[in-house]
Amino acid sequence: MIKLFTLWNRRLDQTHGEAVDYWTRVHAPKVVEAHGERLLRYACNVGMPADYSGWAPDEAPAWDGVAEGWYDVDDPAELAALVGETSDRLRDGERDFMGTFQHMATDQQVHVDRARAHRGVKVLFMLARRPDMTPAQTAAHWRERHMPLVRDVLGDTLVRYTTNVGLAADFRGWSPYEASAYDGIAELAVDNPVSDHMALLQARQDVLLPDEHVFIGTYRMAFTREVLVLGRPDEPLPTTAG
Repeated sequence: MIKLFTLWNRRLDQTHGEAVDYWTRVHAPKVVEAHGERLLRYACNVGMPADYSGWAPDEAPAWDGVAEGWYDVDDPAELAALVGETSDRLRDGERDFMGTFQHMATDQQVHVDRARAHRGVKVLFMLARRPDMTPAQTAAHWRERHMPLVRDVLGDTLVRYTTNVGLAADFRGWSPYEASAYDGIAELAVDNPVSDHMALLQARQDVLLPDEHVFIGTYRMAFTREVLVLGRPDEPLPTTAG
């Protein structure tokens, strides 16, 4: 299984609400239909306003939305081919609300999944590694050292937690970028609202921030409202077989 993230910003002539409405109501169902049985789960992560100062370089999220699809494929090239095969059917719809977008193929590892809907928000951390570290070194520290810290700090408020390490995939022709700006994306679905979650992070920043500096160069943080288009919130997340 490979997961595909599509990070997008709206057209300049549309409001955030207009673009999100078209995305979740019109375009997302078309993606599910076009990609067929190979698409196992599909979620729309709608960017939410929040004060990100102190944790990310900017106070606003970098994207209006992040689409997330779990695909029953084994090779990034196979996923890129599937996206390419359906791009003609979907491109006009993308232009109706997207200004810019970027695809990112990832290898997902599930660390926490309580197989129920969360009652708070979903947080995305889009990270780029330190320049002096290789992708493999970054992924190893992230999953072996940092992940347990996050899991321990958030405790029972953490409903789902996955790390998604970027994979090489050629999306030229239907995405304006040849490679993602990020090395990975962490996803945390929590039972806290934005303010409570930020308060918890700030209370434990002495534990989390020093370890982030060990392997992260820069990152962007986004609070999102998750809208499931394919799948149910009480189902376990799809994982790679075996």
